[in-house]
Amino acid sequence: MGTLLGFSAQGACKFGFYKFLKKTYSDMAGPDNAVKYKTLIYLAGSASAEVIFDITLCPFEAVKQKRAT
Repeated sequence: MGTLLGFSAQGACKFGFYKFLKKTYSDMAGPDNAVKYKTLIYLAGSASAEVIFDITLCPFEAVKQKRAT
């Protein structure tokens, strides 16, 4: 049950970060460039969301691993 809740929270947070960053990067690029470079903006948003959430998750994973041993 804990794994289900953990992965659900992880997915929800990554998706939220992705949507936020995709909009932010599109706004930074401007309307014309946002359309022209849509794929790159989506990739950058996805990669950024992954990095941000992984850095946020690392301390919790370390504690979980420490308790398991």
